[in-house]
Amino acid sequence: MQRDYTAGKETIKSFLSEFHKEDDGGKKVFVYARQMTNIAHREQVGLTVDLDDVASYNDQLAEAIQKNARRYIKLFSDTVFELLPSYKEREAINKDPLDIYIEHRLLMQSRTRNPNEPHDARNTIPAELVKRYEVYFKAPSMSKAVSIREVKAESIGKLVTVRGIVTRCT
Repeated sequence: MQRDYTAGKETIKSFLSEFHKEDDGGKKVFVYARQMTNIAHREQVGLTVDLDDVASYNDQLAEAIQKNARRYIKLFSDTVFELLPSYKEREAINKDPLDIYIEHRLLMQSRTRNPNEPHDARNTIPAELVKRYEVYFKAPSMSKAVSIREVKAESIGKLVTVRGIVTRCT
């Protein structure tokens, strides 16, 4: 079955910007908008998408994410990259060497190019260098955990919940 990923991207965009929960006072809390604001200000490096939230917004999207998690991580990441400039309320205070490198590269390119030709600065630097976040999916609360021995080849690319104990972490 062929999927229309451009329509899926629009659904993801509306989910990230419109999904909300109500707090104890009855006020709307835009969970993912707040996370994207934190990412834009570099206060957070991971966008955690709860699949229970996705299922309450669009059941088909949640099912598609579980069947092809790898593709949807890329779609969510690209969508967040498009939306981030609108969630940026102020400039990031802390600059690291990559910021300085990108700034200098853009400055040098602007000096050497022809002023009459139109140019989009974001197209010259690969998005993977500019992205400062990761996208994570939190499995639905009703998903059943499997043992690592039950993970087979048909699970490649899918979202799998594994049961286990972490004995050492480095």
